[in-house]
Amino acid sequence: MKHRLKYLQKWLITKCYQIIEWCDQETVDQEIRPGDVYWCKMPLSEQKLMNVEPGHRIRPYVISAVEADQVKGYACSSKPHLGCSVYQQAEIDHKKYRLRKSSYVNLSREVIIPFDCIKDYYYTLEKDDYDRIKKSNSKEKSIEIGIGSVIMANDKMYYIYKYKTPYFYVYPLLTKAELINWSILQTIACNKQVYYIDYASKERLHRDSEIKKCMQLSKKDIHIIETGQNGTIQKSKYESVSVMPHVHVTFLYPQGQVFYEPFQDRWFVYLYSQKNRDYGCFLDDYEDGQYRIHKVNLDYMKLDGIMAADELAEIIKQVCVSDSNCYPLELVRNNINNTLISAKLSKSFSDTNMMNFYN
Repeated sequence: MKHRLKYLQKWLITKCYQIIEWCDQETVDQEIRPGDVYWCKMPLSEQKLMNVEPGHRIRPYVISAVEADQVKGYACSSKPHLGCSVYQQAEIDHKKYRLRKSSYVNLSREVIIPFDCIKDYYYTLEKDDYDRIKKSNSKEKSIEIGIGSVIMANDKMYYIYKYKTPYFYVYPLLTKAELINWSILQTIACNKQVYYIDYASKERLHRDSEIKKCMQLSKKDIHIIETGQNGTIQKSKYESVSVMPHVHVTFLYPQGQVFYEPFQDRWFVYLYSQKNRDYGCFLDDYEDGQYRIHKVNLDYMKLDGIMAADELAEIIKQVCVSDSNCYPLELVRNNINNTLISAKLSKSFSDTNMMNFYN
């Protein structure tokens, strides 16, 4: 039934587009001015236009300049643009113009629109809105902050999941020590630190706040986070998988156990085991200030001592973190920290006893 409805939806969109094309007539005799909003066919080649959804091939454009044989304008969308900074897009409130939805003007690219692509007049922006758009477009465009950005504000880390003038809507990024709700669905690795998203925790930050951008997620990662709120993501039409499967982690050897590989004359540091596979890093595999995680067969290696906890902690700080190893490495890091704390307490206790003995 769902497949039929989806097919019917696409068929209706295609037919609506064809009707618009058939009914295409000359634009109403009206002088085009900057600040007007017109329905225009996207100024693309026919081949590229076929790759665009039929319902999106004609969209509103804010006219920015009028020339002899063409106009220039900015494309509008009903959703914020993922491809550009929020400082390069302006929101048009639907209530003010009695529109069905608010519109977001993409100011990152001024488009040349031939006259034959202009279809119909939509509405005219009021002076304050048009002035705001021109002012936004003249701002420095090096600040690329938007949906999918990991930012720091007030000495805390946040992930931006929504923008609505003038606020960023964010998820606070939590460390393991801050976790309260253990139904955490997603992790983000940034600056060699693993953070957790709790979808129940939401805040908003004013766009003029003192904000530092730390990282930008890809569209694929943004989609995973957006669809992860119900605990699953659709991998295909027939299969759903957990957003962050916590595969069981074991420790068959002491963390920091060193193995020697005679074939290539190098040393391997053991970290954890998962799915009957052993993971760690080779001491000679050090590039760009980071170690790489490798899956190995320890049957061909020889035991060669154990690394000190403080030395192992330094190596862990320099391990390249990915979605597949961030959870196990978090356990490794915590175990190392607990060992170091125990060692310090033991040393402190021993020193105190020695002082009491001599006194």
